Amino acid sequence: TLKGDSAAARTAHDAALKLEHRWSEQGTDTDLEVVRFNAEHDRDLTTTLDMAQTLIKHRPTIYAEDGLAWTLYKLGRADDAAAPMTRALRLGTQDAMLFYHAAKIAEARGKLPEAASWMRKALALNPTFSPEHAPEARALLARWQRDPAVAAALASTKP
Repeated sequence: TLKGDSAAARTAHDAALKLEHRWSEQGTDTDLEVVRFNAEHDRDLTTTLDMAQTLIKHRPTIYAEDGLAWTLYKLGRADDAAAPMTRALRLGTQDAMLFYHAAKIAEARGKLPEAASWMRKALALNPTFSPEHAPEARALLARWQRDPAVAAALASTKP
């Protein structure tokens, strides 16, 4: 957690799972939310991957694609995450978290100019898009911009 309070984080996580279970019992489809939550928190990633792949078949949205991409990334499969991330971005939706995910996947694939471009877009859209990820995003972008190839690529494009 941001404050280092693991017990509070576990309590909040357990409460979220109970709420999801209650909604599911009432017939609410929560698969997308579960996939995104589990991937974000590194929870049961193998099962989450199966859920994400099923979700894409039945509810093919950009956020389902993002959930699949982020799960694959968290499993160390950044190359496999590239295609669903591209599909997640296909509509041009302005969502800083989508851009952050695209940046991290590009970084893991060794594509730093691309990663820096996505990270810059995330921060330009919303500099506080995530209490957890925005500080890391700023630090990574600053570090990447010191690379001459990245700086040149960013100079030739707009945020």
